[in-house]
Amino acid sequence: MAVKGQRLRIEKGEIVGLIGPNGAGKTTTFNLISGLIYPDAGAIRFKGAEITRSAPHVRCRMGIGRTFQIIQPFLNLSVLQNVMVGAVFGDAGRTAKAPGDAAREACELVGLGDRCRCMPGELTAAGLKKMELARALATSPDLLLLDEMMEGLTPVESAEVIKVIKKVRDAGTAVLLIEHVMRTVRDLTDRVVVMHQGETLAEGTYHEVVADPRVIIAYLGEEGEGEAVGHS
Repeated sequence: MAVKGQRLRIEKGEIVGLIGPNGAGKTTTFNLISGLIYPDAGAIRFKGAEITRSAPHVRCRMGIGRTFQIIQPFLNLSVLQNVMVGAVFGDAGRTAKAPGDAAREACELVGLGDRCRCMPGELTAAGLKKMELARALATSPDLLLLDEMMEGLTPVESAEVIKVIKKVRDAGTAVLLIEHVMRTVRDLTDRVVVMHQGETLAEGTYHEVVADPRVIIAYLGEEGEGEAVGHS
């Protein structure tokens, strides 16, 4: 069972880190929240409404946006057109922004304003990550799910993405992120949830969870917080 008895709550304007060893159930949790798979038991609620059996596109149009660990761009579309897909598909009239305007705004926010006419194949790995983030932001999410956004990025590139995520949070969007780069978890999150074998093992601030003996044994290793800070 990939996820069992997991209890998770995210508040508006909060950044929550979801960490744990490979196979803990983190991406499965994302897939449950976004509707790619349905739970066998339990309930998922969003802004007061139960969405346990709602289709992915319904959840997206309600305000749940996400990125994917493995980026799959539309290679025959420009960067701007890729981001517009998110604006057209996800917003569905919830805001007054035209799809083109929403896409350009998202590109500017992530630092791709001067790359809108490029094709995805012309972007670096970091550029593709930013495009993936922009596409999710163009859906105008109230809850943004970020699946290992920092993987493969340099410290400078990661710092740029962190600034964007904080701006999104400051605008009132809730952010749930899966991350293995513990410096990012330390610098970015308000609260951390540690998963192990499909369940919540620990929850609290970054410094609380990295000092928890259970987390050290299951995930961080014997060096505890020192290992967590240096983990990449």
